[in-house]
Amino acid sequence: MSRDTIRRWLRAGWLTARRDDDGQYVIWANAGEWDRLRELHQLPRTWANKARLAELRTPNPRPAR
Repeated sequence: MSRDTIRRWLRAGWLTARRDDDGQYVIWANAGEWDRLRELHQLPRTWANKARLAELRTPNPRPAR
């Protein structure tokens, strides 16, 4: 995925991320989250996929430490 895609998803709130002390983003993603992001990236943006896109745009909750 391109850097621009990641930036757009960060602004839209579709990723679970935080900033470190240097101001860099640290993105959290386990195997299931990678699958969700991959599908979100590959799914065509058509009216037929509208419901699935809505599901994919909600990030999975980060597990407690």
